[in-house]
Amino acid sequence: MYGNKTIGASRSAGRSWSPMRFTRQFLAAAGITALGMLVLAAAPAVAANAPAGAATAQATAGTPQIYWSEGVPGTIGRANLDGTGAIRNLIGGGSQPYGVAVDAAHIYWTNVLTSTGAGTIGRANLDGTGVNQNFITGVSPTGGLAVDGGHIYWGNIANPQASGAATVARANLDGTGVAPNFITGTGTDVISGVAFDTAHIYWTDNDQHVIGRANLDGTGVAPNFVAPPGGSPDAVAVDSSHIYWANASGTLGRASIDGTGIVPSFIDAGSFPFGLAVDAGHLYWTHVNGGSDPNAPDDAIGRANLDGTGVDQNFIFGIFTPQEVAVGPQAAVTTPTVPGVPTIGTAAAGTAGGALTATAHWKPPASNGGSAVTGYRVRALRMSATGTVLATTKSAVQPRSARQLTMTLQTGNYRFTVQAINKVGPGPQSARSNLVAAQ
Repeated sequence: MYGNKTIGASRSAGRSWSPMRFTRQFLAAAGITALGMLVLAAAPAVAANAPAGAATAQATAGTPQIYWSEGVPGTIGRANLDGTGAIRNLIGGGSQPYGVAVDAAHIYWTNVLTSTGAGTIGRANLDGTGVNQNFITGVSPTGGLAVDGGHIYWGNIANPQASGAATVARANLDGTGVAPNFITGTGTDVISGVAFDTAHIYWTDNDQHVIGRANLDGTGVAPNFVAPPGGSPDAVAVDSSHIYWANASGTLGRASIDGTGIVPSFIDAGSFPFGLAVDAGHLYWTHVNGGSDPNAPDDAIGRANLDGTGVDQNFIFGIFTPQEVAVGPQAAVTTPTVPGVPTIGTAAAGTAGGALTATAHWKPPASNGGSAVTGYRVRALRMSATGTVLATTKSAVQPRSARQLTMTLQTGNYRFTVQAINKVGPGPQSARSNLVAAQ
């Protein structure tokens, strides 16, 4: 409850709220719920309570894993990317945790409610130790949470005691520099999903059924960047090519990263999908199964390939009131550069059909700059008797598989250079080859 505003009611404004889910939350809040067992698809049952030392043993620095929040128990769970090794209460003690995000060192989550009525951002180490439920205080998170190499972003109600548009808030990774109004003009009262790419921040507006976007510096706010027909987006995730969102109607939508090519029902995600995450190969989402036993942990995390195939709605089965999901820590994102310098080989003169020729040889560069080499540009330099360049008489681009090129030349002395090319552009030219005399 934020003043007179109930987050659950606001988030459900664009959909039919699940009575089973509400009953579960009520019973759990009253202490009636039974955590039970976690049952994994194609994996043995795992106790909800992790055995001593299990969290530390499972955590491997730099190994991506799946993390999720369970709102009513107030826990953060974790599993391996293949769905095994799941622990429901890796972190406990949260106050209706919703958004969850991961970087190379920490797990972060939003506590949308606390005993004082104001929310917090929590943080812990990747192995579940060092839990700080009050890492950032004095905020009113509405749900969505994202983290990059320098900042934490979350949906925030600027004034929790009054109705008003939500903002995208930001803070430094050490919890300082809190800016609750980093992005304004979102056009919604609740931001339930936040994501970013290398240039933009995205958020969901369930009330207006749109996805907003702004530049990473908070400028260029476009509250209606994607307006999926018939959609009611709750969560959002992005990769280098696409924007994905979870529709309350039970589907995942997709659009190109520029907002075009909207596919409103890209994947059947099951009942009431909430959270959404993407990695290099898959989409992951949380959703409600709505079984007959309100105390049973029978909700799930679904998974599908990025092309929409291989849908498994119960990839991880047997969690309780799941909210958001994250995958991390992600590999560091590097911006491609031009390739390195190829190694020039020995050039040799010859003839072909009575014409003078010379053949240049080379080896690929040690580094492709983070992007595959697409070809090579070879130049023949006509040299003076004193060793200066008179002219570039030949220049030819060769395919990526080429390692030599024979050129027809006029009488004279020549040296050759070669440079590798990738999608960024041509790299530096190699050293000059040995001198070849075309006589």
